[in-house]
Amino acid sequence: GRVLECHWPTLIITELVLVYLEADWSDALIEMFGAELSGELVWLNLEQVSPVGSAFGAVMRRNLEARQCALLGVETYATVESQRERFCRLLRTRTVCARRLLDAYAHLLDADERRHAERLELLDEVEEWNLMMSHYCVVIAARYREGSGVDLSALVSE
Repeated sequence: GRVLECHWPTLIITELVLVYLEADWSDALIEMFGAELSGELVWLNLEQVSPVGSAFGAVMRRNLEARQCALLGVETYATVESQRERFCRLLRTRTVCARRLLDAYAHLLDADERRHAERLELLDEVEEWNLMMSHYCVVIAARYREGSGVDLSALVSE
């Protein structure tokens, strides 16, 4: 039987959640929501990517594993492109934008918004900020019925 059966427009936000699950489990979760939510759907996901092979990534993984918080899905979805493909495939949509957080910050925010964020964060170590931001990915996936009058393509335009 159906678990949710929802026809209303839905926003799902997963912030550093899916990567802690084994890939098969997180894939099943995405696919289940995609199947059960038949209305318009926008999924916003923030995730770690590409820590494999970098010194920063290795330290990040060791620190998390020492706290018994292993990144169980990171090797399966270690790249921005693999994250994009995952949401396209599991939500059955082509309306997906995936970017490194550093790229999203640099290209999606205007200069005033970046200056405001930099004042709030008091960025002393710009290199460290850039390194950390390059190890995270933001994904926006949208699914809506053609002819519904809803157009979310501007949300996910590259």
